[in-house]
Amino acid sequence: MDRILIDNDVSGGSESDADIEMKNATDSDTDDGSIFDPLDASINVIPRQNFCAECQNLFDNFARTIDSEHRFFRFPHHNSVSELDLSAKNGCGLCSQFLQTDNVVQNLHDEDLSQNIQLTLPMSGFRGYVNVNTFRTRDIRDQTTQYYSELQWNLEKDNSSHDSPDLHPGLLPSFSVRMLPAVAPATTSASLAGASHTRDGLPLAKYWMERCCRTHRLCNSFRTSTKPTRLIDLNPDGPRICLSKDLPADINYATLSHCWGSSKHAVLKKASMPDFLRRIPFKGISKTIQDAFEITQYLGIRYLWVDSLCIVQDDKDDWNSESALMAIVYGNSSINIAASGAEDGTIGCFFDRGEAWRCQVSITIGEQSLLYDCVSNEMYRYNFADMPLGRRGWALQERLLPSRTLHFTTTQILWECHQKTTCEVFPDAFPSALSSARVFFRKQPLTRPMWPWIVERYSRCKLTYCKDKLFAISGLARNIQLQSKEQYVAGLWREDLELQLCWHKILDDEGPRYIPYTAPTWSWASIDGPIDFYNRPKSLEREHLSIRILKVKVGSAGLDSLGAVTSGCLDVSCDFLLHAEIIEEGHRNAMLLDNVLLNVLVYFDYLAIINTPLFVLPIIGVGGVDGIVGLLLQQTARKRGEYERIGMFVFRDLNGDLAEMEAFEEVIENPRCHAKSSDYARVRKDKHGRDHRIITLV
Repeated sequence: MDRILIDNDVSGGSESDADIEMKNATDSDTDDGSIFDPLDASINVIPRQNFCAECQNLFDNFARTIDSEHRFFRFPHHNSVSELDLSAKNGCGLCSQFLQTDNVVQNLHDEDLSQNIQLTLPMSGFRGYVNVNTFRTRDIRDQTTQYYSELQWNLEKDNSSHDSPDLHPGLLPSFSVRMLPAVAPATTSASLAGASHTRDGLPLAKYWMERCCRTHRLCNSFRTSTKPTRLIDLNPDGPRICLSKDLPADINYATLSHCWGSSKHAVLKKASMPDFLRRIPFKGISKTIQDAFEITQYLGIRYLWVDSLCIVQDDKDDWNSESALMAIVYGNSSINIAASGAEDGTIGCFFDRGEAWRCQVSITIGEQSLLYDCVSNEMYRYNFADMPLGRRGWALQERLLPSRTLHFTTTQILWECHQKTTCEVFPDAFPSALSSARVFFRKQPLTRPMWPWIVERYSRCKLTYCKDKLFAISGLARNIQLQSKEQYVAGLWREDLELQLCWHKILDDEGPRYIPYTAPTWSWASIDGPIDFYNRPKSLEREHLSIRILKVKVGSAGLDSLGAVTSGCLDVSCDFLLHAEIIEEGHRNAMLLDNVLLNVLVYFDYLAIINTPLFVLPIIGVGGVDGIVGLLLQQTARKRGEYERIGMFVFRDLNGDLAEMEAFEEVIENPRCHAKSSDYARVRKDKHGRDHRIITLV
């Protein structure tokens, strides 16, 4: 059957008639050259990729999207997600890239998701199309003009059909792919030409590391000579545990970041220590660690640190002392090997990835041949951010502390260092066009201002044991404390602690706080689940604070003051506490103050407490114009003036005319709303006769 093309001229849009400056790099320092020239002798070009008839028709007619004055074209395509899935399984590279933009394909065979399945199957009255939108781009490096295209597959209702179901367009699946000018032809290792396995990326990984060690100033300036207590010596006679104090000071070593899972493998214990000092039983260790041995040796490094083999697992004292050294262990490693795609130790670092793991196409325009990489808009999320290791709490500091990390995912290898992010598809640099998403991770040296971002990212990860909540980022805290010299208090910092109390949970959760105790209620570490810090307007500075923290007291669970805690309390001087009630108002909550109903955003830390008296502690914004933020509290009934945090609120003047703000402040100035003197731990007057009301947060 002949293939057809439907073209439409679409006006409007900020980019359709204007040049776009395009920079194909995310480097934070000077460029260190292209990777391709020195590798030409050891790489082969992958044969041209197969495409299904629909995609081949699109590429055969693609020149029209560039030569024409039109900016928008529509091509007929597969009529359902299931057809896309079948085409991808049959080796079509473009269909495979389309399906990397959504997890709907993972639901194709899930009987519990019948509604989603129905949307993936052919439906009467709907047809599939790929819309192509092409822009001119100007490379800012050499001022050459290139072309950049967005391809969007979607289902559209056939207006000529009278039996199509009535579905909202937002419910229909839609997938996007970008066509980016390729830097060089797709390549693979000469020794494994034509193979499709992530192990093929090792020569490229080795070159990345050699180039980084040779040319990257930032990546070579943070290591010290301090070494872990134990290392694995990958000597020719077999791997064994060695004590680093017996090794030269200038040795290099790698670290491993991995998911243990529930499978049982050999680990270091008191009883096995003498044997492991002679030789580690290779068959007894996990597949992931076996692969890490291979990777380490391939990179030319003799020593490796692995938590399960370098920490005595049945010695609590050893675990506590070694876990406090994570800033040293990972921070001083030459490279961190991340088994990102493995859910547990049985899987390993390497994966078969299929023939359609990447998509590159050559298109002829007149006498010119243009080479494009076709990648999903969600390439970074699909290939890297959503990998199993990224969901493990301990892995965040293992990723941030080293200056270099090499990720082994299910589809390709990714390189991260302080100056570059690269992968096998983009071995010179990850395109900025794909690195603007919230999930994109740009490695950089740790600084104190990064802490809110670190906590927000960490809170979205999972821990096997809740007792590790503060332990698992103590290495990051220690690294930052060495720079800032600030006091660290149960996951927060003493400077500007008042503002750091303004965090809130993202998702509703009916569960309680962590049991057993992990942190005081005012710390984000007391709850399980993702949190965000309140991003206050710049106009809300310290002069709008309504509280002042007078005293901080935190009890450490062990010798490490940055690890687990047993208690924590804040003595807080406040302008006032307010009696309030949170009530349900339609699909949201509202605050009742002195019989006045106020529209506020309410974020409960765990169980929503509706229609029950509680206390409101304004923290910032009273007297300003950009809203008021504060905490929701409950009395503990243990001591006078002692409170636990149960949530956070945000009040904004949505109308912008300050009327709501004035109404709010008029209500809170009414003494009937204020807490009684007996609700405070104490009330004292300063030399100016002003009352200071003190409460304790625990």
